[in-house]
Amino acid sequence: MKKILSVLLITVMVLMLASCGSGGGSGKSLDITGYYELTGLTSSSGTETTEEDIQMLKELGLVATLECFEDGTAVLDLFGEKMDLTYDTQKMIFVIEGQETKFNYDGGKIMITEGDDSLTFTPAEKP
Repeated sequence: MKKILSVLLITVMVLMLASCGSGGGSGKSLDITGYYELTGLTSSSGTETTEEDIQMLKELGLVATLECFEDGTAVLDLFGEKMDLTYDTQKMIFVIEGQETKFNYDGGKIMITEGDDSLTFTPAEKP
């Protein structure tokens, strides 16, 4: 029961972060094109997901992905809810539902941050 409640809480936090996020245009200074899967989530309360939590979400069919295209557009799929984004790698921002949110790119990973909340996406094979 505790694990199910944790999964639901994580899902709600991810959806809230996405709906409150912000983002940008379409710069070409950094190439982030590719397919990514959610591998980490940190909430403003300091709660972090573990690899076991992410694996449990996958087993339940709850997968979050980010796919970035060469033209500065992207698709964020949060557990089946797809959102069209744009990004600007010069400003290091995504535009999500008309709002800008910062991101970092380090070691091939994309970390989208809004306040103290963050989502970390790691390159993955597209199914």
